[in-house]
Amino acid sequence: MTKNSHCSHCGHPFSVDQPWPRTCGSCGRMSFVNPLPVVVMLVPVDDGLLLIRRGIEPGKGKWAFPGGFVDLGETWQEAGAREVFEETHLEIDPADICEFQVRSAPDGTLLIFGLAKPRAAATLPLFAATNETTERVVRRELTEMAFELHTRAGEAFFNGHSL
Repeated sequence: MTKNSHCSHCGHPFSVDQPWPRTCGSCGRMSFVNPLPVVVMLVPVDDGLLLIRRGIEPGKGKWAFPGGFVDLGETWQEAGAREVFEETHLEIDPADICEFQVRSAPDGTLLIFGLAKPRAAATLPLFAATNETTERVVRRELTEMAFELHTRAGEAFFNGHSL
């Protein structure tokens, strides 16, 4: 079955060419497909940014900023702090995260780029690889990045602006 091909209330099939939002021809309910919010964290460390090497697709083996989907009941700042901890073992207070950029990705996700307070490399905790994150580094060069919007956000950071 194709995702979002039927009414979530009564199960009636939608026409394949019907635009969103869709009104069910059987029960009259409206169905929506909304973008998923993803938080991506820029964590300044000394004169660089904290990067992770992805252990999973998309972008397996490439560099990225820590991040992931916002869970139901979380603020985007809480999600950012959680993702940084899960991927790098670094604890960040959600109150210390501010908005850097918001961008729409080609796949329909809404990317919220958060900016953490700067920290010294000497304060970073030990790192242990996981299936999702195989390495953690601090870099100024943004080569082999998994996602173009990560590259653009990092370049904006190093150029001193958020556009």
